[in-house]
Amino acid sequence: MAASMEQGGITALAGVVGFSDADAERLRALWPALAPALPSLCARLAVLALDELVVGGVPRGHSAAELSSLLEPRVADLFNAPRDGGYADRRRADGGALVRAGLSAARMSAATARVRDELVRAARNAGAVAAPEDAEAIARACDLDAALLVGAVCAAASETRLADLRDRIVAHLPAGVVLLDADGRVTTAARPNPRVFASAEPHGRPWPEVLQPALVEAAGLRGRLERARRLKREILLPRLDVALPSGVGSFRITLTPLDHPMAELLMHVEDLTDTLASEARVTRAEQLAKLASMAATVAHEIRNPLAGVSAAVQVVANTLPHDDTRRGALTKVQEQVQRLGNLVGDLLSLSKPIALTPRAVDLAAVAASVASSEHGTAEVRGTGSALADVALLTQVLFNLVQNAWQAGARKVRIEVDGATLRVLDDGPGINDEVRERIFEPFFTTKTRGTGLGLPTARKIVEAMGGTLTLCPSPWSGAGFEARLPTDDARGAEDE
Repeated sequence: MAASMEQGGITALAGVVGFSDADAERLRALWPALAPALPSLCARLAVLALDELVVGGVPRGHSAAELSSLLEPRVADLFNAPRDGGYADRRRADGGALVRAGLSAARMSAATARVRDELVRAARNAGAVAAPEDAEAIARACDLDAALLVGAVCAAASETRLADLRDRIVAHLPAGVVLLDADGRVTTAARPNPRVFASAEPHGRPWPEVLQPALVEAAGLRGRLERARRLKREILLPRLDVALPSGVGSFRITLTPLDHPMAELLMHVEDLTDTLASEARVTRAEQLAKLASMAATVAHEIRNPLAGVSAAVQVVANTLPHDDTRRGALTKVQEQVQRLGNLVGDLLSLSKPIALTPRAVDLAAVAASVASSEHGTAEVRGTGSALADVALLTQVLFNLVQNAWQAGARKVRIEVDGATLRVLDDGPGINDEVRERIFEPFFTTKTRGTGLGLPTARKIVEAMGGTLTLCPSPWSGAGFEARLPTDDARGAEDE
């Protein structure tokens, strides 16, 4: 079908320029007399091509002798080849080369007219032109070539512009989009996302070298990609969790076979990691809000009775002699009442909305302010700043450091890295069984504790626009990482 379409196209163009079968016969008859002059003719054309790049798509940088050898078969083609689909394909290839060499259609049309004059002159000098019809046949053959070449140049230029537009669109897509050719090489790719791409320059490389190896293996992409190609059917992986060097990532992958000369398969890798994390934060905030509302109700209900019990115990204790053995029991009651009072305070703190006064904060200075305590002195490393509330951030950091000491750590380090804070210790660490629950309200591994410290700390950090997560410790202990917004975030929002 394609060959017949090309044949129809060149036949129509031949009719437009007036090139006939009789002209083709004249050209073949002229060739024996012109053939001996072919080397000198092509040498003259080569000099012309050095300036204009006018014939056959010869690139810049060739010598005159090299250009001459490239031109000889094209001139022979002009006089001897049938005007069929194959001839049109060869002229299209020349046109594509001309586009890559930077020749415009206008320049090529003008230059082809000069080539036509050179060919007629050479044929006359060789004694091949016996009648005006002979020169006209050469002129019409050159006109047909010019029409084919200009059409090919325009089509190639249009394809180049479309390909450039496609690359620009794909490169700015938020998802990982990769187009593969028949050899499995990347023809177009979205702007590299380090969670998806292992290479910053994916174009032209085999696709397994471009994606993160862990993603390729976890998704079984080699087998699935071949199956999508073989069956000509789309394959969808709705969600895939992958352990990457930067942490666990979540992805949705779609493999779509294409029937297009520029791409055979589209690989769409949507990074769900940040979206799922945002959804989890919203869910936690909603759950925490409900829990806080209930906690506030309970706290208010027991606060007054506790105050009454505490006052009564204190009155009774004051009526007893100092050496009365019952004072010890009352002291223990008072301690438990105080413990319940602290719990009520924590519940009320959990229920209160967080009022922020954010500003640019020197994180190393905040870390230094909480480094020393009765348990020991934490090491502070690094520098950085963030947009945060100083008082609330100090509270979060103090609680994390105190938790480390209370867990039995002998070394505690506070690392400052740009807008990130890490509290690391060499304590017993956090068991895998409880890692998923460590931020749940009322969950605690301490014998005496409310289990509200870490949930409150996370609530404060997230209210400041950051995240609080577990992270590895250089020792065998626990690590917490608080990522805060940079101190230029407010300026970006204002703009």
